Amino acid sequence: MDEREQARIFQRVKSLTTPNFIAYMNHHKTEAYGLGITHMEQAMSCHKRISRPMIEEVLKKAEQIRTEWDGIEEITVDTTGQYLTPEEIMRNMSPTELAIFKLETDAHFEIGGRTFYIKPVEEAKAQ
Repeated sequence: MDEREQARIFQRVKSLTTPNFIAYMNHHKTEAYGLGITHMEQAMSCHKRISRPMIEEVLKKAEQIRTEWDGIEEITVDTTGQYLTPEEIMRNMSPTELAIFKLETDAHFEIGGRTFYIKPVEEAKAQ
């Protein structure tokens, strides 16, 4: 998409009423969720030890989690929240913990309105 196309879409979105903007966002959130499910299915299909029935079982469980555990019947702006990235899930870390874990130099973090200075501890040099 070129810059002119982006500007045209931006102007269209700016002209929407509040209910139409929410409907527009809900539509795009639903599309994004569907694309995420497609990516998950394609990723599982790439693994030689994951069979088609296993993929279907995982997708059914994801649907059950969305509807029964999270209570999200329809994907909307109100129901979507912060989702963990695969790396956060694999390392069992929150987004903040992962950001701190990946630090290579000194940094400032703002958490809850307070600023923290974080400096990675230098690893002991091999002797």
